[in-house]
Amino acid sequence: MDQTDNKGGGNRSKNTGQSVLRGVIAAYLIYLGGTLMLDQIKGAATISPVVIWIFGPLFVIAGLGFGCYTWKQWKAGQADSDEAKGSE
Repeated sequence: MDQTDNKGGGNRSKNTGQSVLRGVIAAYLIYLGGTLMLDQIKGAATISPVVIWIFGPLFVIAGLGFGCYTWKQWKAGQADSDEAKGSE
């Protein structure tokens, strides 16, 4: 099925599906970094503290950045979809 024939309807659904997946990945990166640092604070960490304090914040920052990117892409896709509907 070619989604270019649908004048924005299918593209909006595709955009939303991609954004949901990206959002889940961003949330997991934030969770992973937070869990690393929280385990270190609790004293339950099994790896080097240097590795934790480098990669924990790095994962959180990467997750936040990817989440912002995802939000902007989703909003741009919604605007493009609305313009396509308006030009019909």
